[in-house]
Parts: sequence; structure tokens; C-alpha cells
Amino acid sequence: MEERFRSLEHKRYWFKENVKKVKAEHLYNSPGQDEWSYASVIEHLVIVEREILSAKNLGASKHSLKEKFMFYMVGGVMTFGIKVPVPTEKVIPTGKKTLEALFDEWAEIRPRLFSFLEEDNDCAILKHPILGLCNRSETAWFLDKHLLYHQVRAARVFKLR
Repeated sequence: MEERFRSLEHKRYWFKENVKKVKAEHLYNSPGQDEWSYASVIEHLVIVEREILSAKNLGASKHSLKEKFMFYMVGGVMTFGIKVPVPTEKVIPTGKKTLEALFDEWAEIRPRLFSFLEEDNDCAILKHPILGLCNRSETAWFLDKHLLYHQVRAARVFKLR
């Protein structure tokens, strides 16, 4: 899990450092049709982590064969940054916070999130619309892939290469 946390923190740092490379007009405004501003991407990432931090035990984390297969599919989609719709309304950004406030909130959430995910408990804490009920380890995997997805998309959309 330590390696996963290092990866998550490295990706968060990447987003913070790349703010400097984003065109000023795209920090808070969409760079194109069906794209979020840079601030909206960061807000979405913060919302997802905050939602996970507020999760409750949902019972056993058992996956059907289809859900096990979907881990591979979701992993591939996220690794290559293939654009997909947001599966739930509650993680859509509002656009009402500054980047500074978002990065501050993200930094504040992270230690609590890592502590929460480290708990020795195999109960499901995330009900993903495609992956089903995910335990702490699977949730950490999802977060890492989710950040990678937005990193790949941000590099492409905001030309951060």
C-alpha cells in the first residue's frame, strides 16, 4: 500500500506543478467542447477523494466474473486516457473554488484518506458503478488509475507534454 500512496502523492504533485504550464484562460474556463477547465479537473479529483473518505462499510467485497473482467477494462481505459462520461452526478465539479483552495483541500484530505485506506478491513467502502463493491485495496487501485486517467487527459487537453 505504501507504494500505491507514493504513486498517488506523486500524481497529485504532478497536477500542482503543471498549473504553471496551463494557459491562463484554461485555468478556470473550458479549453473546448465537453472538456473541463484545469480547476474543474482538480475539483473533481478532490470531490472523489472526499467522497471515499466519507464512505461507510458496505458489506463484503465480492466480485462477479464480469466485475473482475471490468477491472482490466477500466484499468486499460484509464491508462490510455480514453474519454468516458462521468458515471455519477455527485462527483461533477461546481467551478466555485480557486485552484489555491482546491490544492489546500487536497493536501488536507490526503493524510486522512491514506490513514483510512490503510485500515485492516476487507469490507467494501466504494460502490463503483462499473466495478461494483470495492474494498480499501481495490479503492486505492482505482484512485491511482483515476489520477493516471486525468493526468493523461490533462496532458493531452492542456498540451502539458
